[in-house]
Amino acid sequence: MSRFGYGVMAGVLALVVGCSDSSDDTTEQGDKEIKVEVAVTAAEGGTVELANATLAIPANSLGADTVITATAKAPASALPSQSTLRGKQFVFGPTGTTFNPAATLTLPLPAGTSGKGTPVISWLDESTGTWVDLATTTTGTEIAAPVEHFTTFIVRFLGEEPITCDDAACGGDPVGSWRLVGGCVTKDPFDGGCPGATVAGVLDGSSGTLTVNADHTFNFVATIQGNYEMNIPASCFAGKGATSCGDVGTELKGTCTGNVAVSCDCTIPISDDISASGTANPDGDNLYITTEDDPDTDVVPFCAKSESLWLQADPTFSLKFVPNVAR
Repeated sequence: MSRFGYGVMAGVLALVVGCSDSSDDTTEQGDKEIKVEVAVTAAEGGTVELANATLAIPANSLGADTVITATAKAPASALPSQSTLRGKQFVFGPTGTTFNPAATLTLPLPAGTSGKGTPVISWLDESTGTWVDLATTTTGTEIAAPVEHFTTFIVRFLGEEPITCDDAACGGDPVGSWRLVGGCVTKDPFDGGCPGATVAGVLDGSSGTLTVNADHTFNFVATIQGNYEMNIPASCFAGKGATSCGDVGTELKGTCTGNVAVSCDCTIPISDDISASGTANPDGDNLYITTEDDPDTDVVPFCAKSESLWLQADPTFSLKFVPNVAR
């Protein structure tokens, strides 16, 4: 795997061909659901806090004394407009609770999103399955908006660069400061070990910076986020304890549907932090990359243009960058 790559993909997908009957490990590994309950009196109002989020309820805003419930968790794969979602989703109750005057919801700005579009707090209209954007104020590392009723809330980023998956190696000059805007997954991640499996995905929650200096030393720090969409035939997990596609989804920390005797369609969230530094020497359409912690050299196809940098970071996925400053 290229030093521009990362190890989570291999580790997660290995669960498909290596899952067993054991179900002891159910840890969410950073995506654990957080819940709180807070009793709020109508006359005095109050504050609900969890996962660095705050709901401030003014006095005389509630119609009656209410026990407010709040849950923070990783965004569900069924939520609409996945490519715009950032950070945790927040669900408040009881259902039907309203505020007059409005309460104020303050959420943390997800790390690594600076300069990546316009952040807004949005609520989910469950009747139409669409997001409704609120009048939002951003201050430092926080984002706030008025809330008049309860539903699901999340930070969305609007107006980001579209991610395309049709790039090809063309060489060019990679020197400069580049901002990671996403990536694509298109090839077999099982290296032939699971015939018939398919995978595709857009890593459009990714962010980070790649700096390639004039002497071709480089530094790369990034957060990779997105979803893999996979169709996994039964031959990949038959006889390994999976009695339903739901079992396969549990093993993969994602969601799978279908007939376990035939195949499972899976959405697998991916999140990982990566960093690397060393040298990146261009030669034709390839970068020859050596990192400080590994003397072996990787050959990475690339295409550097004035408006973008594309890297075939690993045989299974590519990364897309735009300039941090005009070139």
